[in-house]
Order: sequence, then structure tokens, then C-alpha cells
Amino acid sequence: MIARRLIAAAALLMLTLAAGRAAACSVTRDYVRPSNFELVAMADAIVVATAEGALAPSGRQGMPEGVRFRVTATLKGAPPETVETAFAAIGQPVASDPTDLAAANAEAYAGPCSRMTYARGGAYVLFLARDDKGALRVIGIPFSRTSEDYLGEASAWIRTIRLYLDVQRDGDPMAQLTRLETLRGELLARGDALSKAQAADILDHLTSRSPWKPTAFLIQTYEALERGETPRYPLRGPEANKELGEAQALTEAMFGREDGPFGRAEQMNSVLQALVLGEHPGAGPFFDRLVASPTLTAGQLGAAIRWQAGNGRLRRAYDLIGDKALGLMIGLDPEATARLIADIASAMQGEAWEDGKEAWHADPVVAAGWPRLAMRIDRHQRLVLGQDRSIGFSGVLEALRPADYRADPEITLRLAEDYDEAVEAWALAQLKAPPHKPAADAEEDDEEGEADNPDRLPIRVLTSSWAEDRNTALVGLFCQGGARRRLVIAGLGEAGDDLAVDLLARFAAFKPLSDDDRDTLVDALGRIYARERAQSGGGLFASDGDDVLALLIKVQRKERPEDAKALPCAR
Repeated sequence: MIARRLIAAAALLMLTLAAGRAAACSVTRDYVRPSNFELVAMADAIVVATAEGALAPSGRQGMPEGVRFRVTATLKGAPPETVETAFAAIGQPVASDPTDLAAANAEAYAGPCSRMTYARGGAYVLFLARDDKGALRVIGIPFSRTSEDYLGEASAWIRTIRLYLDVQRDGDPMAQLTRLETLRGELLARGDALSKAQAADILDHLTSRSPWKPTAFLIQTYEALERGETPRYPLRGPEANKELGEAQALTEAMFGREDGPFGRAEQMNSVLQALVLGEHPGAGPFFDRLVASPTLTAGQLGAAIRWQAGNGRLRRAYDLIGDKALGLMIGLDPEATARLIADIASAMQGEAWEDGKEAWHADPVVAAGWPRLAMRIDRHQRLVLGQDRSIGFSGVLEALRPADYRADPEITLRLAEDYDEAVEAWALAQLKAPPHKPAADAEEDDEEGEADNPDRLPIRVLTSSWAEDRNTALVGLFCQGGARRRLVIAGLGEAGDDLAVDLLARFAAFKPLSDDDRDTLVDALGRIYARERAQSGGGLFASDGDDVLALLIKVQRKERPEDAKALPCAR
């Protein structure tokens, strides 16, 4: 159970860089590669098996279907005669290194972070876990030795697996750690190449604070760090949990990712993540102590909220959000704010939804209060982080959907941002009516009464949405001129990003713009440019806003963009 849960939590981010083979792979920042000792423990079965052939195609275009193996020997468990692995193919694989216990087969550092190619008739050591239907499948944990070449009973890998199986006959996890400590000293004393490799592999296990570690071991580590002491075994750094080399560097450059120093605070956070992601039901008193501390941090609170929600205490998690998280958010820097809100969202959404519903539906008290509380958090994160960096709370929007969309504009606009078709259809229907005419006594400085214009909300819905015919509708509204034209431009400025700039460029090229139209366009482009600059954090998909600025300067100078597609407005 824990293996399946944590495999899902790895949340792989795959990146295909060239035609044909996938060339790079990355995982979330919090991912911890299990040690070889943990792989042996988590496997429901470990076998030696021969690759017989590819599975029959199922219709997926461009994806390998899988490989069928015949089991020839069993090291652990009671497997069937044949097993399968998905997303793999028969081909010419790169051979495993017979002496290296630290690294997986080279294919585990590309594509889906797991080996994909096997030779017909080749023998392999496979680590198997049961899927949701009870079938044994090759474990697909990133960068792990779950499908290495079989190189004989005397090989380093087979001898290490059998060594770990022997240690694991003692079912007490803390006793296993003690045995491994002793064993490591004995191996170092022997001094031969295999013993040194096995001692290094044991050290890798002891220095890892993964979700598979015993609860007591994780808490002892945290408390030592909390006191400013060095744990019995220092924590290995995050570099051990990801693909190394040029592919990793390229991935980090493209996505603007870079690991900072693995200092005491980061180490403590890694232990909290392990307690949250693993099965640690006995950690309740530890988290209760943390949340009662007057020095409670955002990281501690976020972990406590997630642990409570993941261990059958959803209402306690909800109370912590209302009683502590909202107050703690005030004054947090943007990164800490984003992390705490991500923890809150994870806790309330849950990992296993029932009947398509997020976890907060399971408790009637939480179900009644969470939607409005979520919107308070959403408001705060938009102020601190901006719309583009904010985490979606789409699961609560349906519970807050107003019968009259005008009665709650905030929820109406949030539904539009969430691509809600019903709200988009409502907006389009509202705008089929003739344009609103302001009262004769409307204030001149009120943009012809546009602030109270009933067209404002449906137009703002369209500028926030991604309806299929959105741009066509916006162009039509622009062509009507007057207040609707300025409301369209202003709405794109409020909700748009660099993707809206092409449409604004078409508007800027429209010859009969009034001074009011042009002023509104300058303001809209200025808003988009400010957001683009504030959010240009590096990486492949970051925008520096230069295109927006260039257009803004043209509009201010009353120059027309040369390449903008003409509008179908009647002249």
C-alpha cells in the first residue's frame, strides 16, 4: 500500500527533448529516492525472469505497450509464472553495470524515469508490487534498481538482495537499523570490493530520511536537528534523489529550478515531508507538540495539517487552517506563503477521492465551512502571489456557485477562470442584448458610468475564460464601440497575460480609436506588462514582457502595429 501511495506522490514531470527517444526526466523537489534496502522491503515479490516478448498493442499511438516475462526463480514472495510491465518494449537495451550498486540501469535516467527496453530472451531481476487490481507489476519508482540485468547468483546485486532479505527477517524496523549499523562495520573491516560497495549502500540507506523510514527514527532525527545537534547519521542531500549530469542541468535551466543549500532548516523540512508522505500513524503527539509551540513555522504547520488530514483527522486539519494558518500567513514571504497554501490544498483535496469528490466532503462540518474558508485563502494568495502563481481551489467552486451570477461576482469570475462552460454561456447570452446606455446624469469621470455598467461582469467573464469562441465574441464587442469596447480592453488588462497581447495588438491597429479607447489600451497593456515582469522568474516558459512593452510604447506614440491582423469591424 505504501509503495503505491508514494509512487503516485512522486508526481513525475517527463520532458521529451528530441524526436524518438526521451532524453531527460525530473521529479518533484520533495521526491526521495528509496534506498536499495527499502526497495527490497517494499517489493511484494522479487524474481529472476526472462523477457519473452512484447504485449499486444492496445491502440495507444506512439507508446510501447509492455513486456511479458516468464519467472525462472524467486527471491521473495509468491509470484505467478508470468508477469508483465507496462510502457516497455523489446529492443537492444544498455547493459547494467555488474559492480555498481549505487546507480540504476542507464534507462532509469530518461523518459519515464524507469527502464523501458529489454532484450528478448534476456534475464532480469525484477522488483514487483501489486497494482490496484492485485496484479504484480514491475515497480516504477524513479532512478531505482527495480529491473536490472541478471548476472548470476554470485553477482553483487543478487548477493546484496539476499543480504537485505536476511536482515529483514527481524520485523522490527528499528532493530533492522541497528543490525545494518553493525553489518556496515563488519563489511568495511573485510575491505574487498563487494564489501566496500555494500557498506556504501548501507550508508546510503542510513543517511536517507525517506517516507519508508521508521517513525521513531524520523522523529529522533528531527529532534536532534531541532536541538542544533548532528543526527546519528547526517542526512544525504537532494542530489541523491534526482537524475544527475547534463540532462538534469538542462531540465533545471528550462524550468528555472535550482536547489539551494541543504542546511538544517531544509533537512528538518525533509523529515517532516517523510512523516507526511509515509504511513506514520504514531506521529500524532509529535505534530501536536509542533503546533502548540509559540515558534511554529509555516513549514511545520503545513506538514501538521497534511498529516492530520492523511491520518483520519480531517476536522482537526480544518481547525488548524482556520485557527492558525490564516493568521500565520500575514507577513510570510511569497515562497513560504505558496508552500503553506499548497500544503493546505493538498490536505483538503486528499489523495484518494471517493465518487469524484475531494476529501473535504467526507466531514459534514468541514464540508459546510471549507468552501468559504478556501476563498479567503484564495483572496490572500492572489494579493501576495498574483493570479498566475496562485493554486487553484476549483473543487470548492461548485459548492459556491450562485443561482444568480450577478449576486456573487467574485465566484462568478473564479468559475470563468476555471473554464466553466455554464458561466461562459451565461455571459454570451447577456451580451446579446443591446449595449447598456449610461444615465444622462452619469459622471464624466466615471468612464460613462462603466463601473456600474451591467455589461461589465459578463465581459469580464469572457476576458477571464478560455471559451472556444471567446476571441470572436470579444472582437464583436470591441467593434460595437463605446463603453463595451473599453470594457473589453480593460477586462483583458485585468485578466489577460502575454497570450492576450495579440488581440490587444489588433485593437491597437484599429484606425478609428478614440482618445478614451487609447488611454484604456495603455492602461491594460501597462497592467499586463507589470504582471509579466513580476512573474519573470527564469526558465523556458518565463516571459520578460518585452513584447508587451514594445506594443505599449507604440500605443502611447499613437503608432499602429504593422503585422496585426485586421479586425472585421464595419467602417
